[in-house]
This record gives sequence, structure tokens and C-alpha cells, in this order.
Amino acid sequence: MSVGGPLIEQRRDGRTYPRLGATARVHEPSIRLEGFEEPGVVAVLEGHDVRTEREGSGKRLEARAGARDYFPNRDGRQERWDRLDMAYFLGYALWNYLTLPALLLRGDIEWRELSPDTLEARFPPGIPTHCEIQEYDFDPGNGLLGAYRYTAEVFGSWARADHLVDEHSESGGIPFPSRRRVLARGGGGTVIELEVHEHRLVEK
Repeated sequence: MSVGGPLIEQRRDGRTYPRLGATARVHEPSIRLEGFEEPGVVAVLEGHDVRTEREGSGKRLEARAGARDYFPNRDGRQERWDRLDMAYFLGYALWNYLTLPALLLRGDIEWRELSPDTLEARFPPGIPTHCEIQEYDFDPGNGLLGAYRYTAEVFGSWARADHLVDEHSESGGIPFPSRRRVLARGGGGTVIELEVHEHRLVEK
């Protein structure tokens, strides 16, 4: 997949992520991001803990337990994040995106219907995600995710977002969101863009 956009570039001095390999576990908050910032480096998220390691050997390079506690402005890093900050953000965000709709079947997430096509989900503190309460809109014709709304609290309470799914593709007969945009709610244009180039489910 590829991830970029003005907000990503601002936090990491112009860097984008054009060739990420992501492997997410569906039933637990765990994801590996291969090719993270440089060849041979893997970012790993497990719950709220994050680390980077050397691909192949597994040698640990950096680690941060309880990474959520470092946001949104711990140690004056509001405008520029370090590598573990971005690893945490991309890790939890992509895990949430890739595991939906199975994510909402977890017993520790409460949800209710706001309308026939909109769900409100309430997340517990133990799950790394954007914020406690999020809303998901599904296409009434095909049941696929069309958009959802949240506040990306790691950026700050101002980061209220409209997340739009522009395109779905299929892998093994299963549809998945392949192109997404995140917009600042209330105007301001696209701040983050995501595209999934290859996708497959593996049963383990």
C-alpha cells in the first residue's frame, strides 16, 4: 500500500510511504509494516506498544511502550514526529482500516445503529484507534463502507476528520476499500491519502 498527503509530510519532514507491506492480525491489535521509512526496516504495533526491527533477523532497533501517552504534544513534538510516533499512528490506523468490518464484531466494542445505514462504535481504551466514538456509513445498495467520521486525537482535539472510501476492489471474491481520502471536517481539502495495491486474506 501507499500512504501520503500533507499531514503525513508535515509530521515527518516531507516523507511519504509509497511502498509499505502491511500484515495485520484480524482478531488482535497487531500489525507489521515492512519497508517502513527505509528498506529492511519493519515497524511493529502490538496494542499500544510499538517498535522497529531489522527485517529477517528481528533485531530490535527502537521501542516505545505505551506510545499513546506521547501524544498529542509530549516533549514539544506537536509539529514534527519521530519515527516511533509515525510507526504508532500508521500502525493503529492501518490495523483499524484493514480489519473492518470484522473489527466491529469484537465483544469489547459497543455499537448501535444511528440510522439504517450508519453505525456508531464505542471503543475501549485497550484498543489503539483514533478516538472513543466513531461513526461508519455504509452504502445501502451494496453494504460496503462509504465513509466514516472520527477525531484523530494523536494530532489533537481539532483533528476532526471525514474519511471517504473512493474505490473498492476485490481479492479472492472479497471486496475491500482500495482508495481512501481523509479530509479535514468543515473544509480544507484532503490531508491524507491511502491506496492498497495488493490485498489478500490468509487463514491461520
